[in-house]
Amino acid sequence: MLAFVGVRFLANLYLRFPYVFVTSIARGLGVDLETLTLVLGLRELSGAASPAVGAVVDRGHVRRTLLLAGVVGGAACTAAVFGGIVGFAVAMVVGGLAKFAIDVAQNAWMGHAVPLARRGRVMGWVEASWAASFLVGIPVLAWCIDTWGWRSAFWVTGPAIALASVAATTGRTAPSESVAAHPPLDSLPTMGTHHPHRVPARWAVLAFVAAQPMVQMLVFAVNGDWFAEGLGLSNPEIGAVAVALGVAELVGTLLTVAVAPRLGQERSGRWAFALVVPTLAVLPLVDEHATAGIVTMFVMVVALEFAFVAVLPLVTESEPARRGRAMSRAMVVMTVSRAVGSPVAGWIYVRGGIGTIGLVAAAVAAVGTGALALGVREERR
Repeated sequence: MLAFVGVRFLANLYLRFPYVFVTSIARGLGVDLETLTLVLGLRELSGAASPAVGAVVDRGHVRRTLLLAGVVGGAACTAAVFGGIVGFAVAMVVGGLAKFAIDVAQNAWMGHAVPLARRGRVMGWVEASWAASFLVGIPVLAWCIDTWGWRSAFWVTGPAIALASVAATTGRTAPSESVAAHPPLDSLPTMGTHHPHRVPARWAVLAFVAAQPMVQMLVFAVNGDWFAEGLGLSNPEIGAVAVALGVAELVGTLLTVAVAPRLGQERSGRWAFALVVPTLAVLPLVDEHATAGIVTMFVMVVALEFAFVAVLPLVTESEPARRGRAMSRAMVVMTVSRAVGSPVAGWIYVRGGIGTIGLVAAAVAAVGTGALALGVREERR
């Protein structure tokens, strides 16, 4: 399991660090912020190929998928610094597809191997790798960039992804190619409409997995530039802020692990996502205040992570016989949402600043919260 989580940690770091150091990378490539966020949006769009990955996984090729995706993703990350903006864009798209293949394979395997009553906790620990990417990965890469330049972040992360993937798929603890699926939720004893693990309507879950990444991308695609240009932070200071945000993600994940199985995955996710709305709405008031801005980001990240980790186990339960397909369908929605959110964030930010970003993201979070609430009511009829 440690190697399993290690691969996810490095893949998440690969997805995340270009946004944190967007200013340094844009300068190194000789492009503006809007161009780079557009390219990173294209990387997110590569997740639209996830259904093909899900079909392969459902045929019993978990280990092979994880190995191939890890090696290809590591190679793409390493090669991203060659060929200018065109080479960077091609490498980002290829690496993005590999990253999402890792996510689909890992989540589908957990959906089959772990009953829903325990899946929230297991997925929560795996999702803690997002926090680790902030707590450990970003500060290390900040030091690398300050010491050797922006290319070093790619040269450190790429080989590490490939090596970790080989280790995770060739050792004794590697996931099996196929596992016996546990009974679907509908075949288990229930407690009526108050069952703590009740699954909302499929459309509601998909609406959430569209809204949550959109909110995240609207803020995260540009907050690196806000930290650097708006708040005047250096790369090491941005690394320190990343540690704080990593703590926030870890807090959100651990709270989910502790609370969501008791309150119910959907209810926990809905309440947490509702908290995101007022938190983002205050961003216009903290635009130029470093301490207040970082505190606001901290609270937002806790709530966003809590909501996502709480609802994620419900995705694979929407189609218990083919969890790879269910996860890949959600992955398409998530990645299209992120792909749209990245360039939109750049466009809004350049014209309206971080305050406008906060208001738009708050509105999206409100829509996602309402969808979950309506989805549960529909299922109870």
